[in-house]
Amino acid sequence: MNILEAIKDDNLLRPYLGDELQSWRRWMTALQAIYGLPIKRRSQKRLVMECAGRAVETLPEDGFDTALFLTGRRSGKSRVAAIIGAFE
Repeated sequence: MNILEAIKDDNLLRPYLGDELQSWRRWMTALQAIYGLPIKRRSQKRLVMECAGRAVETLPEDGFDTALFLTGRRSGKSRVAAIIGAFE
């Protein structure tokens, strides 16, 4: 099971992200990049290029050991950090 499957599972992490998963789609793309999961949708590829300055094809296949996110208040970073911690 990968982190996205755990997030979407009603018995695991899904209840901690509220009612609307759609509002977390950018964070889900970030998690896909961090964990080396496939990024296929054009909108997701654009987001990675916009935020990381890298094409999806240049990301390591096995993901990253470390990630740094510079985000503003109420961006969901604490909740995503908790999700990552629970998953790990």
